[in-house]
Amino acid sequence: MKILHVHDKQQAAGGVRTYLRELVAALRHEGHETAVVRLQRGVKGIRREDGEDLVRSSVGPVSSAIAFRGLEDVIHAERPDLVHLHSVFTTMGPAAVRRLSRLLPTVLTLHDIHPLYCWGLKVPSDGLASGEMRRLVHRFTRGPAATLASRIKQASAWPLRRLLAREYRRLDIILVANSYFREELLARRFDPRKLRFIPLFTSRGPGNSRGREAGEGTGRSDPPVILFVGRLSEEKGIRSFIGMLDSIRDSRWCAEIVGEGPEEEGARRLVDALGMEGRVFFRGPVAFDELDPYYRRCRVVVVPSLIPENFGLVGLESLAFAKPVVAFRVSGITEWLRDGINGFLVEPSDLQAMGNRVRRVLESGQLAAELGRNGARIVRTEFTRERHIAVLLSAYEDALRGRVGRV
Repeated sequence: MKILHVHDKQQAAGGVRTYLRELVAALRHEGHETAVVRLQRGVKGIRREDGEDLVRSSVGPVSSAIAFRGLEDVIHAERPDLVHLHSVFTTMGPAAVRRLSRLLPTVLTLHDIHPLYCWGLKVPSDGLASGEMRRLVHRFTRGPAATLASRIKQASAWPLRRLLAREYRRLDIILVANSYFREELLARRFDPRKLRFIPLFTSRGPGNSRGREAGEGTGRSDPPVILFVGRLSEEKGIRSFIGMLDSIRDSRWCAEIVGEGPEEEGARRLVDALGMEGRVFFRGPVAFDELDPYYRRCRVVVVPSLIPENFGLVGLESLAFAKPVVAFRVSGITEWLRDGINGFLVEPSDLQAMGNRVRRVLESGQLAAELGRNGARIVRTEFTRERHIAVLLSAYEDALRGRVGRV
């Protein structure tokens, strides 16, 4: 079988690119052929880069037909049996999705819940304490209040989201990694026969360790490390992470922040304003193959996402290294994080509770080791590459055989 994967992620890091990289390797290991297309604005013709074909994106109604021709050319050249879409909400409009699904059996992995909401997602209150802390957050990380232009932009996106949801309903198979997304799809009248529940997997772990040791805070006498890995943005909870650190500043620790994003500058200034610049280290973006040392040397990983996560692959990778995770109780994270078993779940925005759980892990190496062992066992038994690929190939076969319930 030959599968054409289509995505629109420009950065090499991130959950979608990490999953896609491991998925392609797993499919090839099973003897299947793969090709990858990346949709990108401003591309003329077809360009080859990092083993992927770059094709112009196609959201707008005027550019959609022109852009689709590039994707169609790749399809004619590669001759895949089916197409697997990943995170193409902002770069493939309804017309392109419709034409593609008429051309070949099409499977979609719903990595993001945004397409389900006609008015977009709002990040909930981050729960930071009032007074000085909130003032600092507003000063260093938040922009001005929503303008009339932003409201108009939201309103103009409503018809596009409605049309896109309609085209998604027509696809052959939709894959979801968590039960929350599945329930949301069912509530929006998606055909249950087309839905497949398929938790993600990771090949990371000490046995497959890559990269080199780097950075500060790696000596035995150094304080335990609290790790954040992800995009430095509002929805990923970077402000909540810093607020949580401030709540446990009397404990012995240092923190590493791996990643980049729109709130990096504000986050750095907030750390300085709180007097934690000697304890919180910004490592910047780190390549996939260089992440392992950060997992190995930390005591605990914090996943403070404030919006429904597809899965939270960073957390699963942490468990593979036998590191406990503390996270907010949001959608996909609850598929692998069991409170008190391999880490701790706290209610969204409750920074005090999150800080208390992190403090417990910092102060008890025995607790950290026990939670870590449980996490590694869960990854080895429940979130394996073999189990994931078996479910995925079954979904592919269903798409090829039946094109279930097409309208």
